[in-house]
Amino acid sequence: MKRELNKFAMTLFLVIALTAMLALTPSAYSIEMTEQKKALTFMDNVVGLDMTKYEAEIISNMDLPADASGVAKSVILYNLKSQGSTLEVICNFRNNTLVSININSIEGSPQLAQPITNALDSAKNILDNYISHSKVSYVKPIRAMLNTINELKPTEVVSGDMRMTIKTENYTYIEWMNTPNGIHNMYNRIILIFQNGVLKTFTDSWNRYSIGCNEVSVTKEQALSIAKDRAQSFSYKIGNTTISNMTILNNPEFMRAELTMQPRENVLYPHWELLLPLDQLYPGMTTSIRVTLWADTGEVDSIKATGSLGALPSEESINTPAQSSVASSSNQDQLAKISNQPISIDLIIGIAAIAVTVAIAIVIMMKKRNK
Repeated sequence: MKRELNKFAMTLFLVIALTAMLALTPSAYSIEMTEQKKALTFMDNVVGLDMTKYEAEIISNMDLPADASGVAKSVILYNLKSQGSTLEVICNFRNNTLVSININSIEGSPQLAQPITNALDSAKNILDNYISHSKVSYVKPIRAMLNTINELKPTEVVSGDMRMTIKTENYTYIEWMNTPNGIHNMYNRIILIFQNGVLKTFTDSWNRYSIGCNEVSVTKEQALSIAKDRAQSFSYKIGNTTISNMTILNNPEFMRAELTMQPRENVLYPHWELLLPLDQLYPGMTTSIRVTLWADTGEVDSIKATGSLGALPSEESINTPAQSSVASSSNQDQLAKISNQPISIDLIIGIAAIAVTVAIAIVIMMKKRNK
């Protein structure tokens, strides 16, 4: 009798354990569903797509490696189809929050709930929608800056620690940047990109980093002096050969000093980047020495040989609509391979019901044996 009860207990434990493991799947998927719902709601409420006319298909839902600060990231790739219009939409999430969306027209034009008049009115409408949708306060002064202009043409408007930049080429680029103490800050900004008046890209990284300090304790002249001192003893290797004793040109025309906000321990601080030109071309195509140091402490952050005298490319530069389309198409096959398929809740309920039924059957069987 005791052994039979032990067998019953073990069987019941395995049934319950199996049911519990299977039940974990929809719990994990509920987060995925939340992101999917957020993406579709954003397209409807903020972008202004007429989602009643589109059939939305998820091509891929991919979790990306967390960044250095441990922030979870994911990307959802949608294919939207309606009569005469096909769109490819890429939605980027950070910590389950939608931070950017890229819309690429594969066929026809986007189906909008309201017709567009021009890019300026579209930008105002999208920001109004975003304020209502997100409930964040920092968008209101950003929206107010658009009221200071009558047309979208290349310009720059500064108001306190906020800078609005407008560029117009084959597309219209509008950027609002949080510039503490007037310092360039590529990390905290909102960007809208339009093509033919239609939104192509929306990005909100305004609160990505907090500001640790915006006071510059090291002037440009002091930063150049520190960089030159460190460069005098700098050397680098090409194969087994050490290159040293390089001569720095004392020509301010070719020296570059750029002050920006950069992350240090996940908080932004003022940071100098200096390029010191050399008197000749050194091995390894080296034409200058690049020195970076913190403008609040004067501590040298890095020193290296470089072949560039121009501005270094931004690590977080925003693609143009054409570049975004190429990048998204090239990644589509890779994303599709790891596409997550939804699991029916009916299946989980069915499994749970089977588990209960099996448990009841075992109890009945044991009672019959005991008679």
